[in-house]
Amino acid sequence: MVRFASLEDVLGQGGPAAALERSPALLNHCPATLRSHFHSACALLPSAQLALLARKQPWLLTLTPFRLWTAAAALAGVLGCSEADATALAAARQPRLLALAPSDLQHRHAALTRCVLVGVPRQRLQQLLRRAPSLLTYHPRTLAAKGAALQQLLGGVTPQQLAALLARQPALLTLDVATMASHFAELRGILGLSQQQLALLLRRQPGVLGLAPASVAGKLAALQHVLRLPDQQAASQMAALQPVLLTYSPATLEAKLALLGSCTAACAPWAAAYAAAPASRRAYWACFSAARLGRLQRAVQVLGEAAAGKRSFAQLLRMTDEQAGALLGSG
Repeated sequence: MVRFASLEDVLGQGGPAAALERSPALLNHCPATLRSHFHSACALLPSAQLALLARKQPWLLTLTPFRLWTAAAALAGVLGCSEADATALAAARQPRLLALAPSDLQHRHAALTRCVLVGVPRQRLQQLLRRAPSLLTYHPRTLAAKGAALQQLLGGVTPQQLAALLARQPALLTLDVATMASHFAELRGILGLSQQQLALLLRRQPGVLGLAPASVAGKLAALQHVLRLPDQQAASQMAALQPVLLTYSPATLEAKLALLGSCTAACAPWAAAYAAAPASRRAYWACFSAARLGRLQRAVQVLGEAAAGKRSFAQLLRMTDEQAGALLGSG
């Protein structure tokens, strides 16, 4: 232990003890060698960041410069970025990628394109992997099993359709096959949908499959409350019509509808039109992005009561970005 105290100048005070506690196998290595490895790795990562990472993942200190640099080069090729950027991304998100041999990394990358991300263009795939590098950590057999399970749950989608859905929601691949099946079954019970109906909902909003079923139940109750629906079945039908509503927290959903209500309060005709709108229409409006609702709010403030006879509230909601920009610019 005493001989490892000399590493404190690179790992910080208490760093060697923390590293040894996590990885006692470091005792089999010469401290001078570990120090040399650390300084070599500093060409890829700032020393402060590397020291923090080495305290949490001390096995990194055992990687020879050649092995680390070849891993960084292979990862950079897969991610479509520089070696330094690839190392920084792996260090922050998936340090274990730096321990993969280039051949193993290429094998897993090939399995991704063969099993679950079929036909995704190279540049799009690189962007996706930079966003979700954990996809490169799965064994090919595991990926194949997850891909097959998702295809079945989503109603027999084609490999290309599955790839498009996973490009939107790569986090689905973090679920194991048993969890996918369990979530699907529980969601059917909560939403009261048939297998085909739920598969259709998930094809439109695949991220719902990754939500905790209890969370979906809470969101369904909130949807029933804020849209003033008669029962849970009506809320389920609304969710099937607008699945994105299930991705909003109850607070977000209430805030969006409150903003719409405050916009209509600018003049009586708008308020009357909003009050008379069916729940399905209010649900559709609640799906508007925060940016779009913000533009609507500013447009209402610019127009005010005087414009009630010139523009209906529905016309304001249909404004394009260009029309809204011109209106706000003139105001």
